[in-house]
Amino acid sequence: MTEKSQSAEPQGVQVRRLFKNYESAGAAVSILRELELEIQPGEAVCITGPSGSGKSTLLYLISSLDRPDAGEVHLLGTDILALSEKEQTQFRNRHIGFVFQDHDLLPQLSVVENVLLPAIAGEGVTTETEQLAEKLLTRVGLQDRLKSLPAQLSGGERQRVAVCRALINKPELILADEPTGNLDPATAKVIGDLLLELSREQNTMLLCVTHSVELADRFPRHLVLEDGKLIAASNALQTTAKS
Repeated sequence: MTEKSQSAEPQGVQVRRLFKNYESAGAAVSILRELELEIQPGEAVCITGPSGSGKSTLLYLISSLDRPDAGEVHLLGTDILALSEKEQTQFRNRHIGFVFQDHDLLPQLSVVENVLLPAIAGEGVTTETEQLAEKLLTRVGLQDRLKSLPAQLSGGERQRVAVCRALINKPELILADEPTGNLDPATAKVIGDLLLELSREQNTMLLCVTHSVELADRFPRHLVLEDGKLIAASNALQTTAKS
């Protein structure tokens, strides 16, 4: 099967009737139930919800790092669950950028080498890619730290490197899992603003999950994961007020 399907699917994200169960104490526990989500090209969406509600699980399912028990995930017109494991890996590397809470930089590599890692794993590093890495690092104020090791950076600087790494392959989708979770409030605001600004500049879809309502409220679209389904944040507030 080819990486790109020939369907007429919109070139965004469509998640349909998604179910995911986990086993706990010998019983199946439903974490996602008929979950629906659509993201348009260039759109930025943030999801909040309690710990254990399935926010990170949803990112893993969308990126095919995990499989749902039922449902569909279409990215950029491709039924990603229908791809082979090798095709899924290639698809992720080419079209999806990841930003994690713990940045996941390799300690033995320099800042610029860490940013170039997805390119190395993909189609290889070119002069154009190296120039883009330096441009991104300059954009986030790290032009003087290209050769530094992660241990020589602050937590906020390491997370800025992680944002640049997520963008190096010019992905259509960025998935951010608690990207400000380990940062102080001032640095968290800088990283949140940076993610939103860079996604707008590159017209990249951005899906962020977080516990931070302050971060979520800066997104054009804020959803809440409750009882296995996504609802608009305004509706969630109304439900809470009535209960």
